Amino acid sequence: MARSPYRTDNIQVEVKSEVQVTRSDTASVRRAIQDINRQIDNRRSNIDAVLRDARTLDTSSVTQLITERENLNQLHERSQELQNQLISNVPSSSASLSTQEKREIAGLYQSGLYTQKQLADQYGVTQSAISQSVRNNED
Repeated sequence: MARSPYRTDNIQVEVKSEVQVTRSDTASVRRAIQDINRQIDNRRSNIDAVLRDARTLDTSSVTQLITERENLNQLHERSQELQNQLISNVPSSSASLSTQEKREIAGLYQSGLYTQKQLADQYGVTQSAISQSVRNNED
């Protein structure tokens, strides 16, 4: 049996895989981040209201509220960093909205949870593109 002049016992195979992130995926993450930021803002407002009336609180309660407020500020900063990373890692798409994306947008807008401006920011398109999607879906 002749031995092959080529060694085959240490072959390395490099497999590249790309995860295709859709505009809908990106919009979902942006919505989640926006919802988190709204909750953070609501809690910070509640804490601020209690701290304005701090005369009735003991020192440890005030300290605890201030610490929670600082933690919320850090959480808000982190969510902004995540959103910036998301934006920088997603290639911009100049393609038209797909039929599925238009349906999603129309449904989200009709739910009353999001404005056209918010949806435009989430999907990375103009407000007029959102308006057109909503109008065309009503037909």
